[in-house]
Amino acid sequence: MNSNGFEKSKESQCGGTFGRFNERGYDLNRNFPNIFNRNLKRDYQPDTKAIIDWIEQIPFVLSANLH
Repeated sequence: MNSNGFEKSKESQCGGTFGRFNERGYDLNRNFPNIFNRNLKRDYQPDTKAIIDWIEQIPFVLSANLH
């Protein structure tokens, strides 16, 4: 879901953090609410906010995340 990181990444170069951050320097994988630390204030990126809004609109019964 990180289009900026996808464009920066190179095939077969999976190590490190190259391509992990968006144009604003945020790691979108770490930009979601933290259920274990609800007091943690985050500056949610537009990409993250769009996914949060989408998840809240659709009553999911089952979901999966492949990383």
